[in-house]
Parts: sequence; structure tokens; C-alpha cells
Amino acid sequence: MTTEPVRASKIDQVGYQKQMTTEATLYRDGTLVANVFTDCDNNWHGLRGRVLIVALDRAGAAVGVSEVMRCTTRGGIMDIFTPSSGRETFTQKFPDDVAARVVSLDIYQAHDDDLGAVRSRVMGLARDVAAVAAIVL
Repeated sequence: MTTEPVRASKIDQVGYQKQMTTEATLYRDGTLVANVFTDCDNNWHGLRGRVLIVALDRAGAAVGVSEVMRCTTRGGIMDIFTPSSGRETFTQKFPDDVAARVVSLDIYQAHDDDLGAVRSRVMGLARDVAAVAAIVL
């Protein structure tokens, strides 16, 4: 059994001139850390970024699903009161035995969507979702 953390990253265009970059690390003690950069280059409309992370075992089955991470709202370029980009870090916790089985992470990113439907679909399709990262640190 490996003691190395599991890492994943993803860059998505989540809307017109709206980009999200997430770097996720799941440590073997169950700590999930997601570093998210949100950037809105749209003149008028802001970005309300959301991130969901699914932990997969060797067979590709979901063994853990994070809570939806809600990023700080980023303003459009013309919004002088709200920053148009920024970085934030989210921390959640899986049980140790679940973290030990994980070999990869899938990252889902969206604008102005709570990703609840994605989370429900993953939970419904998974034969063995052993944990939900309900503990937000």
C-alpha cells in the first residue's frame, strides 16, 4: 500500500470568459485539500464557481464524494467593487480506510450550479460509495 498522496488538477472554461483551475490532493490520512483559482474576464457577468471532487478506487468505482465547494463570487471586469479573480483553499476529510483505497480523483467544476445533481448521480451510480466528505475542515 502506498503512502503517497493522490493528486489531480483540472482547468475548465465554465462560461463565456470564465475559467476555473483546481489542484486537489488527497493525503492518506483522509485530508482532501483543494486549491481553486477562479478568473472572470467577462465584462458584465460574474463567476460563481463550484467544485466537486470524486475519489475513485483501482476499479474506477467512486469510494468518496466531497461536499460541493462554493468559491467566492468573482465580479465582471466592469464591477469595480468585486475582484475578478482569486485563489482559495478548501479542506475536507475522508475516513482513513477510504483514503487508503483511492488511486485517482475526478474534479467537476461549474459556474452558478451547486453540482448537487452531479453529486446525486455519482452517489446513485456508485456501487460502493463508502464515504462522503461530510466533515468540512
